[in-house]
Amino acid sequence: MSYIHSLLSSMYRFFTPIFQMGYRYPLLMGVILTIFSSCYLIVDYGVVNSSSLQILWQLQHNDGLPETALGQIIWTIAKVFSLDYVFVGYLLMVMCHTFITVFLLLIAKLLYFSKLTRWALLFLLLCHPSYCDFRAYIIIEPVFWALWLGAVYAVLRYHKENTLLAIGIWFTILLICTHLTVSAWFWLLFFPFGALFWKPWRRRSVTYALLGYAIIVTVLLFLPIYGGQSPLQWFVETVINNPNVIIDVLGINQSNWVKEEDTLVASIFIITGATSLVIIRGAIVFGIISVVLAVYAVLKKQYRIANTEYMRILLYIVAFGTAITVIAFILDRDSGSLIPFSISLLLFLLAALGLSYVFRKIAHNRYSRLSTLVIIWVLVGYFASGFIIFGPKKDYLREAGEFTQKQKYYPVYSNHSTVQFYLGNDPSKPSELEDIVPLIGYNDFYYAYAKHRHSDIPQELGIYTPIHSFRNPRGDKVLIYHFVTTSDEIEYERIR
Repeated sequence: MSYIHSLLSSMYRFFTPIFQMGYRYPLLMGVILTIFSSCYLIVDYGVVNSSSLQILWQLQHNDGLPETALGQIIWTIAKVFSLDYVFVGYLLMVMCHTFITVFLLLIAKLLYFSKLTRWALLFLLLCHPSYCDFRAYIIIEPVFWALWLGAVYAVLRYHKENTLLAIGIWFTILLICTHLTVSAWFWLLFFPFGALFWKPWRRRSVTYALLGYAIIVTVLLFLPIYGGQSPLQWFVETVINNPNVIIDVLGINQSNWVKEEDTLVASIFIITGATSLVIIRGAIVFGIISVVLAVYAVLKKQYRIANTEYMRILLYIVAFGTAITVIAFILDRDSGSLIPFSISLLLFLLAALGLSYVFRKIAHNRYSRLSTLVIIWVLVGYFASGFIIFGPKKDYLREAGEFTQKQKYYPVYSNHSTVQFYLGNDPSKPSELEDIVPLIGYNDFYYAYAKHRHSDIPQELGIYTPIHSFRNPRGDKVLIYHFVTTSDEIEYERIR
């Protein structure tokens, strides 16, 4: 027993200085933790997300510049450094998420957050269940989040001492972002002019800067920079030449219960409903724990700790972003996009204030032992939900694809898009069973059949024996069949 106590004491004396040193540098530790945790999540997820399969496959099999913004970024980096496209995709994501962490911590420092609050911010961000899911994907949204947060930081950092620099950085970054998402146009065209409605910003230097900004934006409206069409031309053709476009989009003219003279009231009703849905959807993605901590921080007035002017700017940014999300939702332009999560990234600042307040109360024994135990278990569950995959794992799809792809002597097919990708086939064209059955007996080939755990093996395949199978713990399987043509029957060979 004394040996164990001595060992624990030695470990405590060894690790305590290390933790204390790391605690003093939240930015450096945040970068390290982001990189390592992102790599862990990517490896643990074990497969390329379905939304990027087609982009990566086209990059691997075409030499030309891809059409999508994500594909163009990956193609450029891969060509410059002669790297694999999938590796570049994941490398790009790790870099973007690292910059997101850096900019959030820099913003937190501008707000005069303590080290404890910045560590609480790191915990909430890096362990957030939805955000951890995003970090395992190759998607365009993190590129926008990183650039957008960089622009927000520039506005906060330089809006007083160098207004022209702040507006110039904002314009440059958001102009780049317009190639990533339509929402960036709203941030580019309208956001800076909110300064005119805020008294502290009504200065001569700000007015001159915004005047120059308006001139540049006006010129942009006439340039064909949006899909070969100028924004002004798009607006004229979409709205001016079709005055009822908003009513058509809202679907009011298709409703029997709305009279023609009441369309304004109906439009207000629909916009209000869309706003409520956007807020509810955002709260669901943000998470119940983060929402509770943010509300708790507001109720305890923890926002007073932060710089008031910066907090007002952030409040305006959140309100403006919410308005853009509502517009995109009404116009059906978001289509499940994760771009609005950028607002949640800023709300982590408020949630961090709530969590650091909870930590301080625990340190001063302001909670009962039972309440403290419940809080600790909730935070442990929050951490676990971010790094543990509770659903069915998909790495068996990659293993099945890589195994079958090694059989180079015969063609290989699969009915699952992910397996198709790892086979080197077009993931948008999976080989369904009805397309494969006519080939049996006439061609030599391998077929990887993905079967859900609750479905039965089709009769067409039930009479044959697979040479290999891959499965996850939930019972989902990929069965590998090898069909060989002979003069009198179909034989199967088993790989040993």
